Amino acid sequence: MDKMKNGAVLRNGTQRTAKEVFEKYAIVIAFLALLLVVSILCSSFLTPSNLILVLNQTSINGILAVGITYVLITAGIDISIGSVVGLSGVISAMVVKAGAPLPVGFLCGILAGTLVGVIIGILVTKGKLAPYIVTLGFLTIIRGAALLIAGGRPISSLGDAYGWIGNHNVFGVIPCPVIIFLIVVVIGHIILAQIGRASCRERG
Repeated sequence: MDKMKNGAVLRNGTQRTAKEVFEKYAIVIAFLALLLVVSILCSSFLTPSNLILVLNQTSINGILAVGITYVLITAGIDISIGSVVGLSGVISAMVVKAGAPLPVGFLCGILAGTLVGVIIGILVTKGKLAPYIVTLGFLTIIRGAALLIAGGRPISSLGDAYGWIGNHNVFGVIPCPVIIFLIVVVIGHIILAQIGRASCRERG
């Protein structure tokens, strides 16, 4: 009888553990399954050159995903992120085209995005407004501001230095955006880990 009870407990524990593992790593499992299916359908998918190309194409979205993670884990949402990136890029390009050094242009773009984020954050936290409504409104406002600043035309003739960060390959193999993405991931992981440890200490 005891053996039967122990066996039932063991089975229940195993099932519970498997369920917990699946729930925790569901996205990873789905991603690996997708890789498997695509690699079967296309034999050249898992080649080094194609993987680097995929990483390069998704690096910008990856960088944005790291930032939006902080919003999502606090039960928030930000649908204006694409427009903010567009505005930051327009301001950065306009500043560089006006004759400012490249670092100044990048800094201005980052500050513009930061300022918009601060305004949205204040409206949500202090104004008690719904994040979806605020960011939906800013999506349209910021997109219009970017078009207005750029005059509705593409900004070109920024020089080779400006394009270097998007087109250069480190060691002739790894694109710069991929390197930046990996650095951002590491920094984001460290910050989240520190926040997690601080939260655990506060809970005792």
